[in-house]
Parts: sequence; structure tokens; C-alpha cells
Amino acid sequence: MKNILLFTLLQLMLLSSCASISTSAEVPTMTPVDTGLTAVETVNTFYTLINDAQTEDDLTVPWNMLTLAAQCNPREQCNLFKFQEKRWPNKVLYKLYDCGSNRVVAEEMQYPRDVDMSAAGDAQYWKYQLTEVEGVLLISDIRKTPTPDDNCMLVVN
Repeated sequence: MKNILLFTLLQLMLLSSCASISTSAEVPTMTPVDTGLTAVETVNTFYTLINDAQTEDDLTVPWNMLTLAAQCNPREQCNLFKFQEKRWPNKVLYKLYDCGSNRVVAEEMQYPRDVDMSAAGDAQYWKYQLTEVEGVLLISDIRKTPTPDDNCMLVVN
């Protein structure tokens, strides 16, 4: 699992150097991240990239892991800069639950990027729906949820 994650991260770093940055006037583009990842591995990579970002520009790769529909949700409004504004200030402690059918629930606790993780806030749960696009799983929807469903199994702790 660590080898897959390391290989994926290396690929993502290479892709991030070539990824286009969206402005409010452009239509967001999708850059395939990796083929063969499960839904849980994809969401884990998404969070890892957010946590490992050294600059706001590094958030372009996790942005490109979202489908156009997910990029154009009411929070981000098809605008990379809104995604960066939301995601850059904080890192995330998380647990991932596999809920089958390309659904993952994340128990997420955010804390300021420049502070120790002991400052993490209260847990919130987010339901991720993933969709295969050209052989790659992308995040197609993220919605707040009260808790994981009974059929969800904790896989990343």
C-alpha cells in the first residue's frame, strides 16, 4: 500500500508541474491522476496531497482529482482559487470508511497548517462519491453527512 501511495505521489508531482491553473473565466480541466486506485485510495491521495502541499499552487493536483461537477459545486463555483482559499489554511486529520459502490465517508478534523495537529477541531463527516472517467476514479460529489452508514467499514485510521 505504501509503495502504491509513493508511486502515486511521484506521478502527481510530475503532473502538477504540467497542470493548468484555472481562472474564474476558464472552464476547469481534469488531469488524470492514476489508474487502478480504489475509491478509498483516491480519497486518501486527495487528503495526502492537501496535507503535503507546500504552496497554494500545489493544490492544483487535488483540484484536478475532482470532476467538473464537483469543481462547480456551490462552494468552489468552478474556481480553483476558491478551492485554494478553502483548503490552503488547514491540514486535515482523517479516517476513511469504505461504503462500497465507489462511496467513501471521511471523518475529518482540520487544524491550522502552521500549528501542531493537537489543535484539531471537531470531527465532521463528508461523503465522497467517485466516478470513473476514462479509466480513472475522480471525486464527483462531496456532501456533509451526519455519520458513516452502518454498511461502511473503517479502512484508514
